[in-house]
Amino acid sequence: MPRSFVFFLLAILCSIPVITQAQATAPAQSDEPVRAISAPTKPLPAESASASVMKFSFIVYGDTRGRRDGRELQYEHSMVVTSALAKIKTLETTDYPVRFVLQSGDAVLNGRDAKQLNVSFVDLINRLTTEGGVPYFLAPGNHDVSSSDKLDNPDRIKGVSNFLAMNAKLIPPDGSPRRLNGYPTFAVGSATPSFLQLIRTLRTTTRSSRG
Repeated sequence: MPRSFVFFLLAILCSIPVITQAQATAPAQSDEPVRAISAPTKPLPAESASASVMKFSFIVYGDTRGRRDGRELQYEHSMVVTSALAKIKTLETTDYPVRFVLQSGDAVLNGRDAKQLNVSFVDLINRLTTEGGVPYFLAPGNHDVSSSDKLDNPDRIKGVSNFLAMNAKLIPPDGSPRRLNGYPTFAVGSATPSFLQLIRTLRTTTRSSRG
């Protein structure tokens, strides 16, 4: 059987440039640095090492923002993570082990506020990457990086910078052939006899503050 590669293109940003009332009246943002999510203890194997892989599973969920953001761990999200960890354990010795987790965006109410990510989100994802051991990939949404379509918008720059800091151990680094430098646009691959492409439709492209 001819070999082809699975490419998961997790690309950026917002679908509709609308600023909601909640965003417009958001409290002041924290200037603390965003903590990086821990690297997975069982990263995806190299494509050459996974050429014979025929079957696998992955978990997808999204929109975990909630009323506790910035004050305590996201309770509802914690239940999702606990369920995901149980499923990872259940499937671990089957023909369809879970190889990675995807989140479709909107991690917290305001991704420009580092405190919301540090207090309410990062430690939950650490459970997936350390207890579950699997890679985790986040496609940022408008609550993560704002709804502005202006590349020089301060909120958008801050949101992209926070996204890159939080995912620094999870995505290819700048300079990688699978990373668009300065952007949260990247691809990861694993060999498989079928082709699967996961794309977040983009309205525009936004760079980080590193230019």
